[in-house]
Amino acid sequence: LLIFVAYCDGFELKYCGLRIEMANNTRDDTEPESNNVQSDFIQLRVVSQDSKEVTFRVKMDMPLIKLMKAYSERTGIGLGSLRFVFDGSRLDDTKTPKELNMEDNDMIDVYQQQHGG
Repeated sequence: LLIFVAYCDGFELKYCGLRIEMANNTRDDTEPESNNVQSDFIQLRVVSQDSKEVTFRVKMDMPLIKLMKAYSERTGIGLGSLRFVFDGSRLDDTKTPKELNMEDNDMIDVYQQQHGG
């Protein structure tokens, strides 16, 4: 069972199968894992337009929609207003990191859609 954990000012929240850490978090929460288990997970960095970074530890076979929803909830920005881009292409939320050949510490850019004219 995976849990989502967001470390922020000492609070620990449990939710939806993801681990989220603030980029400036100095807490060492690494767990000893075998090479097999460790390779089932990667860390992905989601970076916003204003250079704020949130790190997610995700399973290689987890659909990226879970990461997207968690980021939306974490930032308070509606999922419909966010655009996630990896290697210059918009992310398909049904794809997994494995399908996209993502590697540990890869960066996903996130943009907030501009409304108006």
